[in-house]
Amino acid sequence: IGEDRTIYMKVDGTSADDVWFVGSNGLSVHYDGISMTEVPTDTEASTGSAPLLTVETRGPVPIAVGGAGNAILLEYDGGIWQDRSPDFQPSLNGVCASGDSMWAVGQNGSRSQRASDGSWSSDTENGIASLTYEDWHGCDVASDGAVWSVGGKISSRPLTRGVIGYQGGDMPPLLSLD
Repeated sequence: IGEDRTIYMKVDGTSADDVWFVGSNGLSVHYDGISMTEVPTDTEASTGSAPLLTVETRGPVPIAVGGAGNAILLEYDGGIWQDRSPDFQPSLNGVCASGDSMWAVGQNGSRSQRASDGSWSSDTENGIASLTYEDWHGCDVASDGAVWSVGGKISSRPLTRGVIGYQGGDMPPLLSLD
């Protein structure tokens, strides 16, 4: 499967009959075990010229993130994608979930968390200083609720200044690469 001028960025699913694909120009495709169906993403947010970079299905709802300059954060409600993009945030590159804990990470160290009521708020909105001004590329929520983020200078070449972020209980030991 593939089309000219289409780039598929990420795939995630909960089972063999529930798989999501996202990509360029706001592309969202769902596989239900029988057929592949394109699911429009621009019902509330204009995604026609912005890529969706990551999709996450292990939380309460599927989440897709991306953007081109401004963050795009979409939640699938079972029928359509709903725009939940935080205000005034740079593009998002990664999203992660475990149980009810969901995070989105992106450019310039931006992070947003989903609250128990379903609303999203950024670290900036919550008065939390950025852990870095490098770009986060991906994240993971551990079973104990700790949040790991990775990235660096990823928007231009050469790829430099890698960064690992951690928020949780006991701080893991520092790594020194020789």
